[in-house]
Amino acid sequence: MKNILSRAGLLSEIVLSPFEFLGSQVMEAAPPNFLIILAGLLFLLFAPGLKPLRALGWAYLVLLALFVFSGGKPYDMAPVYPVMLAAGALALERFSLKPGIRRLRLVVIVLLIATAGPGVPFALPVLPVEKFVAYSRFLGVAPVPAERQTMGSLPQHYADQFGWAEMAESVARVYRDLPEADRKECAIFTQNYGEASAINFFGRRQGLPPAVCGHNNYWLWGPGEKSGSIIIIVGGDAEDYGDHDSDVIEVARIDADYAMPYERNLPVFVCRRPKLPIRDVWPRVKQYI
Repeated sequence: MKNILSRAGLLSEIVLSPFEFLGSQVMEAAPPNFLIILAGLLFLLFAPGLKPLRALGWAYLVLLALFVFSGGKPYDMAPVYPVMLAAGALALERFSLKPGIRRLRLVVIVLLIATAGPGVPFALPVLPVEKFVAYSRFLGVAPVPAERQTMGSLPQHYADQFGWAEMAESVARVYRDLPEADRKECAIFTQNYGEASAINFFGRRQGLPPAVCGHNNYWLWGPGEKSGSIIIIVGGDAEDYGDHDSDVIEVARIDADYAMPYERNLPVFVCRRPKLPIRDVWPRVKQYI
């Protein structure tokens, strides 16, 4: 199973060096906001009246170091930023109360609005997808890998909104084409938690059984109640399943133009006559990445 995930782009090498990770934090928060975050960090660490809150500043630095040197993803730091922004806002407010500095309040507000405006389409889907792609190219802003995959024309938080319904529909057609006796025993296996969740959410109203998956917490939930004498598998290559199933047939392809590259042109296989029970195979499919 590991080679399947590797081909899907889920086990590629870490793409961000420590310096790239630090740079990604500026873009994750937006440059003007990051200046407020830095002000908040300094405020928490050095302001005389904030000694009880020093731990928040140190927590930020510890988390930053942890993710920098452990190969973290750019968005891993996001949960701590509301705290840092609140501290930074308080720092700026106190600074602006000094004589002769009050007028800076309006300047800061204008600068934040002016610099944040062009970045709104990157955070909120306010543009149709074709116009967003054109806008992104006009600004020269290429999608930055949020994880460890090859990128398409959309950043991942947008690309991951495409293709899931089509995936469930394709799998449902394959499932409905099976004889009734096969449907009773059929398990649906996917390569990652996103695909499994798509099947479980969109496929519910189409009569699909819950999908199973070895990726992250889905592995903990086990192979389900189906016998697995017949399995519908989304993704991978037929040769990868030969060790487990004697009869592997590709029956469909799933595609979505704007999905992540590793979620495009996915094959769907029907696998029969397993050489081992699915529960015996389950320990081998565990992938925590």
